[in-house]
Amino acid sequence: MTSELVNRAILISQCEADDIMGVVVRREAGFLVISVHVPDARVDPQARAAADQEADVLGLRVVRHLADRWGLENPDGLRMWAALPAGST
Repeated sequence: MTSELVNRAILISQCEADDIMGVVVRREAGFLVISVHVPDARVDPQARAAADQEADVLGLRVVRHLADRWGLENPDGLRMWAALPAGST
């Protein structure tokens, strides 16, 4: 799950090798939340639109299947996240 979120964040954000990316895993209200943040993301609207529509990409299908909820936001760079029930393995 984490590697897919990181991979998608890299593709969508167009980040470079020297850009900083943060990965945070926390327990929140009965869920394990995995969050990937690229603060200096240069989000290409076409890449973002493609990512929003890529329901057939295997990695995103796995995320959708395992996560209770997930999302992609870009209020301050790019943030991808997924919330799994805390009892999941």
